[in-house]
Amino acid sequence: MSGEQMSRQNLEATLPYWDRFVTLISARLAAACDYCLLQLSRLYRNLNTEPRQLRCFTLPFGRLELHMQPRDMSGCEHILEYDDASIADYLEEVMAGRLTPVRMEARVIYRNDAEVCVFRRNADVIDVSHPHVSDWREPVTEALDWIRRERTSLVQTVTRRPVLKLAA
Repeated sequence: MSGEQMSRQNLEATLPYWDRFVTLISARLAAACDYCLLQLSRLYRNLNTEPRQLRCFTLPFGRLELHMQPRDMSGCEHILEYDDASIADYLEEVMAGRLTPVRMEARVIYRNDAEVCVFRRNADVIDVSHPHVSDWREPVTEALDWIRRERTSLVQTVTRRPVLKLAA
């Protein structure tokens, strides 16, 4: 600015234009806020799924339960590995409802209802009401492998008792 002051007459002449400008800017800002709130509500709605049990496999010693829960997005360190464009694409997919981030849990439970071990994996599910096998295969496979290892280690560690011979 040149340091000159605007005359009162010029200021009064430009006030209607400034009023229109401020009104337009405030309307655009309100529309942007409404759009952001709509997008955030879509994101929140698609991030929150009801925890539920998907499957229960009965085993000789107990059972293996498969549960689906909402994923805690506050601890997603893996998101930082991506660039901003792919994060935006991922969030758009979630907001559109094409992907739902969930946590799959395979719980190994003995006959006495004691939970022995839990295997967790994050998954992006396409259909939350009917998750595909590929969505929960990894934690269940991991749990079954763990069960096999435990059973074989128990068989190997059981010491055999010496056979007692009866004298006739």
